[in-house]
Amino acid sequence: MPALAVDRSGNRAFVVGAGTPVAEVDLTTSSVTYHDLSTPVSLLGRLHAWLEPTAEAKATEGPNREAAWLGDGMLAVWGWNDRTSFKGDQVHVWAEPAGLTLVDTRDWSSRVLDSGASSMTVANGNLLAFSWLWDSARDHPSGSGVTAYGPDGGMRFHLFGSRAILSTQALGGRAFIRGTKSAYSVVDLRSGRVLRTFAGEPPLLLQP
Repeated sequence: MPALAVDRSGNRAFVVGAGTPVAEVDLTTSSVTYHDLSTPVSLLGRLHAWLEPTAEAKATEGPNREAAWLGDGMLAVWGWNDRTSFKGDQVHVWAEPAGLTLVDTRDWSSRVLDSGASSMTVANGNLLAFSWLWDSARDHPSGSGVTAYGPDGGMRFHLFGSRAILSTQALGGRAFIRGTKSAYSVVDLRSGRVLRTFAGEPPLLLQP
């Protein structure tokens, strides 16, 4: 499942898959331009894993990507890779994080912010990276807590250790973080402090 993000002010869209260049679509003319990504040498291994699943993985499962236009030429891409293996009549299904990567569309350079993330939410200028990854062999999800990154890509705070996170929502200076099906926490985005934890599901927040 490839990712799609739209730059409304620039009247263009971006399609991002795994192991392929980024496609930039001019929404006025419908013309398509393809861009290969560059990355610092120290990040090549992690970015390669994000872009190109192994040959065995390609035969049995697929990558899933999502993207968001952040403005100022920046594109965020994140996701996971579904994996499947067979041993006799036993089927093992699991997911691996593809990480959260920032792509600068001005020069098509990229930077891996969080290699353990499979999801991301934009929250009052912050990027909240988290993951919920299922493994049928363990019969429970794994995760990486929630990490907040500032507009410059620097890490601001980390919460909830290595817990699996189902979802995050944000409104104003608060984030509503759902760690399980039966509880959620309200976090102050300025201080990174958990204000309170409630039983039940979080409210559906409508952005203004």
